Amino acid sequence: MRDVARGVLAWIVLLGLLGLSLALTDLDLTPWRVAGHLGVAALQAALIFAVFMRLREAGGLVRVMALGGLVWLAVLFGLTLLDYAFRAPSGVS
Repeated sequence: MRDVARGVLAWIVLLGLLGLSLALTDLDLTPWRVAGHLGVAALQAALIFAVFMRLREAGGLVRVMALGGLVWLAVLFGLTLLDYAFRAPSGVS
């Protein structure tokens, strides 16, 4: 029963973070809006990792593999952003 209560509490917190993300959309904090959304997304991902994937109770190898997955995702995003940043405009030949 304790796992169910923990899951429900995590779900409620995720809904609260979703509401915070929606509230950030309406605020006129243009330079800080992206940072706020990324911060909320990072909190949501950390909560999902800790509660639903049970990484706190997992062994060391499982934690290393989860971290490796995050690092690999960061590498892929970085390469995609580099490709987008250095690509020539479509009108230039």
